[in-house]
Amino acid sequence: MADKDYINERIVPKQKHPVRHAILTVLAVIGLAALFGVVERLTFELTGEVIPSLLGKNVSASETTDKVNIHTGNKGSGNTSVLTTGSSIAVEDATGSAVATSSAVKTDENKDSEAAGSAVKPEDTSDKPSESAPATAPAFTINEEATPEERIKDYTTLYRNLADYANDMNISVVEVDSVVMGTDWFENPYETVSSTSGYIAAVSDKYAYVLTDYSSIKDASDMELVFDNGFKTSGTLRNYDKDLNIAILAAKLTDATDSEKESLTAVTFSDSHIYSAGAPVVALGSPDGRIRSTVPGVITSAGEPLYKADKAFSTFYTNITVPENGSGVIADYEGNIIGLIDSGSDSKGSSRVIQAADVTDIIGKLINGESIPYIGIVSKDFEGAESATGRTGGVLVDSVVAGSPAEDAGLHSSDIIYELDGENVTSMTEFTRLLNEKKPGDSVKLTIYREKRNVGSEHEIEIIIGDNRGIK
Repeated sequence: MADKDYINERIVPKQKHPVRHAILTVLAVIGLAALFGVVERLTFELTGEVIPSLLGKNVSASETTDKVNIHTGNKGSGNTSVLTTGSSIAVEDATGSAVATSSAVKTDENKDSEAAGSAVKPEDTSDKPSESAPATAPAFTINEEATPEERIKDYTTLYRNLADYANDMNISVVEVDSVVMGTDWFENPYETVSSTSGYIAAVSDKYAYVLTDYSSIKDASDMELVFDNGFKTSGTLRNYDKDLNIAILAAKLTDATDSEKESLTAVTFSDSHIYSAGAPVVALGSPDGRIRSTVPGVITSAGEPLYKADKAFSTFYTNITVPENGSGVIADYEGNIIGLIDSGSDSKGSSRVIQAADVTDIIGKLINGESIPYIGIVSKDFEGAESATGRTGGVLVDSVVAGSPAEDAGLHSSDIIYELDGENVTSMTEFTRLLNEKKPGDSVKLTIYREKRNVGSEHEIEIIIGDNRGIK
C-alpha cells in the first residue's frame, strides 16, 4: 500500500509591500480572528482529546465505549462469523450499548449468537445501522454457439457486470486526505496534501473505523475522510501496527445524518486460506494510484510465507500490478476482502498479497485500542535440527530488530527458540499464538539453543514484552 496519490504544495511568502497602513489593518483583523480560532480549538482539544490522553487513555476516540463487532467469513458460502480474540472484538460506546458492524450478514439468528461468543448484544437496536446484502457479481455464461456479434455483446456485458460489482464494493472505500506542515529553505511555511485509500472496517453509532496505510498518515497534522456517500469528517489515529504498515482511523459521525450513517457499509474479511491459482479477483482502493479505482485479475500462485517481526503471514500472488503511488486490497467475487496488497513487495508484473485471514485478528485488536505484544525478532520455522540438538521443531531467529526488547535481552540471530514460558514452540505460527496471549510489560522466558564455536548448548533468556508500535 503506497503513500501518495497527489501532492499540492502551497508557499506562504512573507509580505513586503511598501503600503503598510492598509496591510497592517487587514493583518490585525486576520490576527484577531486567528487568535479566537486558536483559543476555541485549544479549548476543544483540551476538553475532548488532550486531557483524556494525558490521563492515560488512548489518543483517538478514547472516550468511545460502544461495542463494535468485526465480521469475518465468506459471503456466498453461508459462513459468516463474528471475529473474536478471546471472547469478543469490540469497542464500547459511552452509552454502554452494543452496535454491530453494518457488514454483518445474518442467515440464522442462533448461529450469529453462537459465533459472537460472549460479545455484548445490542440493548437498543434502534441505534444499530441497517445491514446490507452482500455484494456479489451477477451470474454470467457464454454461449459457445453465438455469433461474433453476440459474443462481443456478451463480452461487453461481462465487463459491465464487473463494473457494477466494483461500484457495489467501493461503497466501503474511503478517501483519506492528509495534511503535513513544513517549512522550506527560506523558512516559509507550506502544507503538503496527500491522498490514499482506506476501508471501513467497523461502524458504530458514533464512529466509523477506517483501515489505511500507516506510512501515508503517520506525519499528518490533520486528516479529512471522504466517504463514498459524500459524507466528510475529520479523522484521528486510533492505533497502528508499524511493522505491518496498517493503521486504524476513528471518524466521528456526530454530524452525519441518519441516512448517511445507514449507508456506511463495513467490509467483510475472509477467514479462509484456501485460494486457487486462476481464481478471479479484483483490486480495490487505489490500485492504479487513483482513489476508488478497480483492477480485475486472477490469482497466479501461492506465495512463500512473509516473515515480519514476531509474525508469519501466508501470501499469494496476482497478475495485478500496482504502481508506487498505488495501494489496495484484493477481493473475491463474493464480496469478501481476501488480502492486503503488500506495499513492500518488489515483484515485477505481479503483486504479493498478505492473506486477510492472517491479519483480521490484528485489525480487531487495533480497533479496540489494544497493543499487540512485541519482542522484535524475524524468524521462521526450523527443520532438521533434531540430529544436532535432540529436539524437534523450533523457531530459527533470522534477525533481531535493533533497539527491540529481544536485542536488549541478548537474543541473537541463529538462536533456535524451543519454549516460551515452558510451552513447546514447534513453529512460527505457534510462537505467534503463545506471544499474543501475553501483554506488553509482561516478562517471558525463552528456552533457546545456541551454538558457539561449534558447541551447542541450551540457555534461558528473559524478555520484557513491548507493543506493536515498537514501544518498550
